[in-house]
Amino acid sequence: LNLMYYTTVLMGLVLLLWGCGKDNGDDPLKTPYGALADVKAYRQNIEIIIVQVSTIEALAEEQAVGSANIATAANLYTVYIEQRPQLIQIIEQIDAIKPPPALSDLHQNIRYLVILRLEAYSAVINGWTTQDETLYDVAEEKLRQANILILSLNEQLVAIDETIEKTENNNPLAA
Repeated sequence: LNLMYYTTVLMGLVLLLWGCGKDNGDDPLKTPYGALADVKAYRQNIEIIIVQVSTIEALAEEQAVGSANIATAANLYTVYIEQRPQLIQIIEQIDAIKPPPALSDLHQNIRYLVILRLEAYSAVINGWTTQDETLYDVAEEKLRQANILILSLNEQLVAIDETIEKTENNNPLAA
């Protein structure tokens, strides 16, 4: 009877201590951005979108440049009309991803980057359709804003990647 009593008490203490260890904030599988598994999953999902946006932009630049090695409004119109639905679909993909709470601002900024590109595309399309050349300036400003935002987003994404790597390297169970 004493052995059973001590075993029960010991198991209770082990479970209590194990449970307390999970709640103390020193969990090695945590990052400043949230649980490591959640942050990694988010980063992988958002990387797919980043690659898609980069590919669309690279194709747009490549296809919009005419024989004179200059992107003309006519060429941009054709390319942007074709790629606009893809950007809309990407916004829907972004909206379907639930970021860890600490990454919600980053997530919204990634969405805003795509919105800026979409607004630039729309300005060019409308400028070409209406022959309103002032809309090309609007498009250039939107693209300028997007390019500035890219720099900030890249810095944040690198910091997240470094945190993931550091957390995994400091905990062999995280890999």
